[in-house]
Amino acid sequence: MNGPLFDPIDVAIQEDVGAGDVTSDFFVPANLCALARIVSHEKAIVAGTETAAEVFQRIDPALHIQILRADGADVDVGNVIIEIRGLARSILKAERVGLNFLQR
Repeated sequence: MNGPLFDPIDVAIQEDVGAGDVTSDFFVPANLCALARIVSHEKAIVAGTETAAEVFQRIDPALHIQILRADGADVDVGNVIIEIRGLARSILKAERVGLNFLQR
């Protein structure tokens, strides 16, 4: 049984992004760079950071991703878990899928 492997990241990106992010492409300048932070909104134990980072990398390999709180770390309200730097369009395109892999 050598069928294709199921890749949940590819499936999630295809489902959410599909052919692109029309809103970001229309409203966000193509060369605009940004810094995004994924911040805890409640006390939690971090999980899914590597998967979330992989989502951003697959959308745009040029994005710079820094995981600040590793999986298993306790976080409080306001703690930054991940920082992403690069093109704003790429960050916006990946953020919803990336966050879904971080949520409980």
